[in-house]
Order: sequence, then structure tokens, then C-alpha cells
Amino acid sequence: MNKFKRINAALFLLLGIMTFGTLAAQDAYVDGVQAMKDGDNRGAEFHFRRALQRTPGDHSMQQMLAHAIMNQRRYREADSLLYSIVQADSNHAGTYWYLGLSQVKQQQDSTALHWFKTYIRKTVNQNNPNVSAWLQAGSCYRRMLHTRGLNGGQLDDMLSLYRQYLKLNPLDPMVHNLTAFIDKVEELRPSDPNRVWVWTER
Repeated sequence: MNKFKRINAALFLLLGIMTFGTLAAQDAYVDGVQAMKDGDNRGAEFHFRRALQRTPGDHSMQQMLAHAIMNQRRYREADSLLYSIVQADSNHAGTYWYLGLSQVKQQQDSTALHWFKTYIRKTVNQNNPNVSAWLQAGSCYRRMLHTRGLNGGQLDDMLSLYRQYLKLNPLDPMVHNLTAFIDKVEELRPSDPNRVWVWTER
């Protein structure tokens, strides 16, 4: 009987330690999110690292840490962390969102487009995906239209992404501007689908 009591006591102690660690990680996470809202990305990094000491391997926490790091323009470090998450769990869709965001900040629109479209594919059967991925992907195409140009298939893809975003988020204040942009592209786009069209919207 004494043996069983010792085992139960040990189990309760272990459970208490795990609960304390989880609660401490949650507190650190809340502090990190608040720091990011306040524009204090270094502080956010500190809190997210503190949270990860309690819950190592938490991919969502690692994503937030990467976000705080990329906001300090330490892109190589942020991308390295995000790639390590992909290697550990390629189905964790949020990682692709943050990879896309990092590439946008680095003005790498074609790579950002790849990651946002990967996020979209990974969340096709999920509830409440981040609908901004459709907007971000369409906007990658839009910036490419201004510089290197788009062919007919790329134009179709851009318009499809924007239309899907408007369908998913019909109350967005940008609805009128996006709709006007879509209509103007349809009006002016070349009839030859193989032609690469550069349009600066001027």
C-alpha cells in the first residue's frame, strides 16, 4: 500500500510540475502577444523564448517567436526557425503563412506567393483559415504585375485569389477598390494569354 501511495504522490507531483510549466508558458505567451501589440518586438522575443523554455517543441509558440524576430529584420534567423518547423511537421499550416510574411518583408514576391498558396492548400479542409492568405497571394501577383509582368495564366490566378478573398471577407473596407482593380484588369489585359503584360496602374 505504501508503495502505491508513493507512486500516486509522485504522479501528482509530476502533474503539478507540468501544470505549473503550462501556466507559466501561457503567461509568457500573453506577455509576448501584448509586447508585439505595443511594438516591442525585442520584448516579445524574450517572452516567447521564456514560454518555449516551458513548452519546448510548441510549433505555434515557435511561429510567434519567428514573427517577433522577423519584425526586427533578422530574416535569416526567422526563416531558419520556420524551416525547422516545416521539417518537424510539414502539415502545420501556420508555418507557411509566416514564411510568406517573411518573404513579403524581404520583397521576394514570387517566393512569398509560393508560401501563401501552400498555406491555402494546407487549410482547404480546415475551419476558420486566415483568409488574408488569399489577399496576400493576390497582392504578390499585383506587385509582380507592376515590375516583371504577368502572363494570362498568372493574371487568371491573381483575379481568382482576389475574388475568393472578397467571397470569404465581403465586409472588408477594400472591397470597392479591389473590385475596381479586378474590373480594370479584365478590361485592359491582353487577349494573347502568352504575352507578359506589365501594368503599373497609371
